[in-house]
Amino acid sequence: KLQNKNIVLARHNGDTVVLAISGEFYPITGGTIQGNSIEFTGSSPHIGPNTTDKYLRLYNTDFSDKQAIRDILKQNIITLEQTFINAGNSLAAQRCSAYTSKVAVISEYSAGYEAYRYIKQLDDNFDEKADSFIEELQKMYKKIFIKERYMVSVASEDKPNIVKSLIDDAPSGVVGEIVEKKPLGHNREGIVVPSNVSYAVKACALKNDIKNLGVMYVIANILTYDYLWTNIRVKGGAYGCGFRCGFMGNTTFHSYRDPDPKHSLEVYKDVTKYLNDFVDNVDSIENYIVGTTGDYDPLNSVKSGIKTSDLEYIMDIDYDTKKKVLDQILNASKDDIKNVISLFDKLNEADNICIIGNKQAIEKCKDNLDNIFDLIKQ
Repeated sequence: KLQNKNIVLARHNGDTVVLAISGEFYPITGGTIQGNSIEFTGSSPHIGPNTTDKYLRLYNTDFSDKQAIRDILKQNIITLEQTFINAGNSLAAQRCSAYTSKVAVISEYSAGYEAYRYIKQLDDNFDEKADSFIEELQKMYKKIFIKERYMVSVASEDKPNIVKSLIDDAPSGVVGEIVEKKPLGHNREGIVVPSNVSYAVKACALKNDIKNLGVMYVIANILTYDYLWTNIRVKGGAYGCGFRCGFMGNTTFHSYRDPDPKHSLEVYKDVTKYLNDFVDNVDSIENYIVGTTGDYDPLNSVKSGIKTSDLEYIMDIDYDTKKKVLDQILNASKDDIKNVISLFDKLNEADNICIIGNKQAIEKCKDNLDNIFDLIKQ
């Protein structure tokens, strides 16, 4: 469901070329966030020819083969269903964040439950909707693949030739108005999937409330590797768990392959009490600061470094901004932690929940949920 605004990112890391074509995006403070992406890679000795060949395919796509289009739809349906079953924590976090975050709602409509519903309904009624769907694809196609949307990032001695091969064959067009999606709104949802395990997520966008992002990163390290690990991983039997605070202030609790999501929700609820006790009883948080620093500034390959740089460029995150957060991490204190504990009360008061799991687990959580859907029985 691509909308008006799209951007193309082309990257080269000395060994491969990666082309990413984003879906809808919209402005945030000082920058933009991208949505969908399409990627391909080619080996270094054949960068020019391979890149040009891939672009020519993009610029001359034939939408007349309805059966081929339906085959792709079915492949996407199967892929999403498997992701819900095997990596439901990521999709639950994405959907739960979309209740309050403009950033997350784009991903939800591009590759989440909303996207799944759309392509599933389209496949179920394909004979009736095929012509109008193909007509819409052709309209979007002409809006997306134009050089006016390109941003090219290159790390190579052959930069001029690479950029030329990416740009020369691209058609021109008119960039439309910026489209903005609103968050889905408060919700507590359960999505039933045919699986023996479940995924429990609670999330909230706290961007306007977070004044010390570095301390939130330290708290994420404390909660993930201490409180949540002990209570959800060790005692609860889940394969994984964690708390994350993103650069844009999206906060998320999650469990992974969880046999008892009801228990995990109770653990999330008691986090404020734990943090107060932690501050009162811990002697030093130095080890947590060291761990947080390693997570915040990891070693990157050229490829991952370019991807990170692209994202930071789009989001207008400069060196001074990153250094400020790093300084906050390095100088974090127990008092700093105590000063932000109230944010977790806000997260729990927002009570945005998304649980993906088997019928029995969802039924056990029904008092915490307002809506329950069955993924397969759409």
